[in-house]
Amino acid sequence: MQPLNPHGSSTLSDQEKANRTRTMQIIVFALLLGLLTFVGISIGIAAQDQPMTAEVEDFYFIMSVAFAVMSVMARIVVGAAAVKTQAPALRGQSREMQENQLWMVYQTTLIVRSALLEGPAFYATVMYMSSGNVLTLAVAGVLAFLLLLSIPTRLRIDNWVEDKLTQLELSGNRF
Repeated sequence: MQPLNPHGSSTLSDQEKANRTRTMQIIVFALLLGLLTFVGISIGIAAQDQPMTAEVEDFYFIMSVAFAVMSVMARIVVGAAAVKTQAPALRGQSREMQENQLWMVYQTTLIVRSALLEGPAFYATVMYMSSGNVLTLAVAGVLAFLLLLSIPTRLRIDNWVEDKLTQLELSGNRF
C-alpha cells in the first residue's frame, strides 16, 4: 500500500490535519455563502414582485418544512451509514491507517450532510420567491443556521475520529 502523506508514513501530521480541517471549513463555508447570496438576491427580487405574507397553511411553506424535515432526518442516516459502510475496509488495519481513513470518511460525510441542508434551503428560498411567504424564508434561515453549525473544527473532527476508533476497538473492528 502507498504511503498516505509526503513523509512516507500513514500517520497524519498536525499540519496535514490542520490543512484537511481548513479544506472542510472552506467547503461548508462556500456552500453557506452561495446559499446566503441566493437568499439575498431572492429577497430583492420577491420584494419587487409581490407583498410578503406569513401564512402557515400555505402549500409552499408546508412543502418547505416537509422537505427540510426529511433532509435533516436523512443527514442522521447518512452519518451512521457512511461509517458502517467503511467498517469492512477498516478491519485489520493499523490504528494510524484507520485514523487516516476516518478523516476521509468525515470529510465525505460532511459534504453530503451539508448538501442535505443546502438543497432544501434553496428549495425554501425558491418557494419564498414564488409565494412571498416569509415563513418559507424562515425555513431557509433555520437550515442555513444548521449549516453554519456544521462547519467543522479540528477538535470536533479529532473527537469524532477518536470516538469511531474507540468503537472499532470495543467491537473487535466492527461498527
